[in-house]
Amino acid sequence: MIKKVFSFILMLICFDGFSQSQIEKEFVVVIFDIKRNDKLHPRDIYYWVAESNHVNEYLNFEFAPLFMSFFYPSNSYDDCCLGEATHFYSINKESKFEFADDLEKRQEHLKKFLKQNSKKIQLIKKNWGQNNLLNERVSIYATPITAEFCSCKILDEKHFDNVYLPFGEIRLNPGFWNSEFASYLKNRDFSNMYPNY
Repeated sequence: MIKKVFSFILMLICFDGFSQSQIEKEFVVVIFDIKRNDKLHPRDIYYWVAESNHVNEYLNFEFAPLFMSFFYPSNSYDDCCLGEATHFYSINKESKFEFADDLEKRQEHLKKFLKQNSKKIQLIKKNWGQNNLLNERVSIYATPITAEFCSCKILDEKHFDNVYLPFGEIRLNPGFWNSEFASYLKNRDFSNMYPNY
């Protein structure tokens, strides 16, 4: 009986910690769909996110990666959702890979949802000289949403400081396309942005 009460209290504390670090906000997700002639690496897709109201007329708004695949330990996901800075690219003996099955299904559903509801905002062709295999066709899509994400600082040495992870419900924010923020987003030159993570 004492064990059950302790487990229940621990669950409430964890749930409270998760809920305190989550705030529903309006975001815009930018999808970089990179296609190449290289049969070994024909395609990469990267997801980046920014709060909609941070998109500005100076075109200097920052994006952070939205991790949509589980290449990192599950305890990194847990730590991030508790608001703690964490490593995503380092694995040690404490690392666990115990993601719930439904979480993986929700990720796949979210990828389809974002793509199906996106608008193409830019197309960039990158030519790398003599080697046609390296040439890239980068299609850039945007999907405005209202969502609840986990967000935290990343401790690994990367070209970004924060990451976002899917957490709660996500729904479309179609009003974004009628706002001034949409024109700022469309006018930004994404050719200088390094989408890989």
